[in-house]
Amino acid sequence: MRIAYLSASRIPSRKANAVQVMQMCQAFATLGHQVMLFARPGSETAEDVHAYYGVSRTFDIVWCRRPGIEGLGGLLYGRRVARAVTARPLPEAFYGRDIYSLVAVASLGRPMVFEAHMLPTGIVGKALQRWLFRRKNFSRLVVISRALAQGYRELFPWLEEAVVVVAPSALDATHAHAAAHPQAIDVRQRAGGRTQVGYVGQLYQGKGVELILALARRLPDIDFHLVGGTDELVTYWRNASQDMPNIRFHGHVAPAQTEQFRQAMDVLLAPYQEAVLTEHGSRNIAPWMSPLKLVEYMGSRKSIIASDLAALRETLEHEINALLVPAADVEAWARAVTRLAEDPGLRERLAARACHDARQRFDLRARARAVLHGVAP
Repeated sequence: MRIAYLSASRIPSRKANAVQVMQMCQAFATLGHQVMLFARPGSETAEDVHAYYGVSRTFDIVWCRRPGIEGLGGLLYGRRVARAVTARPLPEAFYGRDIYSLVAVASLGRPMVFEAHMLPTGIVGKALQRWLFRRKNFSRLVVISRALAQGYRELFPWLEEAVVVVAPSALDATHAHAAAHPQAIDVRQRAGGRTQVGYVGQLYQGKGVELILALARRLPDIDFHLVGGTDELVTYWRNASQDMPNIRFHGHVAPAQTEQFRQAMDVLLAPYQEAVLTEHGSRNIAPWMSPLKLVEYMGSRKSIIASDLAALRETLEHEINALLVPAADVEAWARAVTRLAEDPGLRERLAARACHDARQRFDLRARARAVLHGVAP
């Protein structure tokens, strides 16, 4: 089947949504589909975009720029995507995470699948999705958590239950990782028997960076590593922790190389707080999130400590495949880190079960099959 994946993600960039888009395109292609991704050119430098994300060159990318016009940029971007689509042989189905692009191609009559990671806000956002869902060629709404599915049913109670598919973030088990990152090699060489605790991801408000700094201050005999973040935030947090020699900010690392850092750790942290804000701090995604970070942690076969939040309990189970602790309780986090540092047997048991669960419950190709099942021949 020929699939046009419509995205507003910047590629390459430092955003998790771009990683998910690239991996899903590869997953569709792995299943035998012909995939063409429509996306925005990113701000990062990469000679080979596919290699940057550790995916194979099994799909093409068409770049479409988004006009920087406040209030109209999304609409104009959707029209540009539609023009780029119609300049080529029409696909048999559209899969999209950008509502403006899907609305712009809706009149072409092809089956459409919309993947949502948060509820729409504002009159325009809700109206566009309502219009799309009522189209005859609208096939499916894909959401990343049961909580988000419930939110959509409350917002659009007339949506048929069969149309809504819950598909959490998933693990790319065939991920083609790049050569080891020199900083990751250095971590293991300099460990000296000390427990290495890591966090891989953004440093936005609500991600738990403050909590990690508090842990590093309480546990001076354990090393803490943070991988990722914008240059500005990395500088800010480095300055905030310069008196703690056991904490290290590694900065941004290409997605294809993050696995090397996960493998260098003994314990991985997901300290999401009750309010997890988007990049510009405008929305709290904590109630519905299904972080890609979690399944990547699980697939790395490392022990995990995560916040005991309802959204995370859809993926993790306390004492089974992770330790779950109250999000803001620093002392509870310190006890959990110390417990894993002192008990390698527990680390191995949790890590083995997490890896098993990731491959059995959160496989990316299985997700790709599920979201397309019955959409088109």
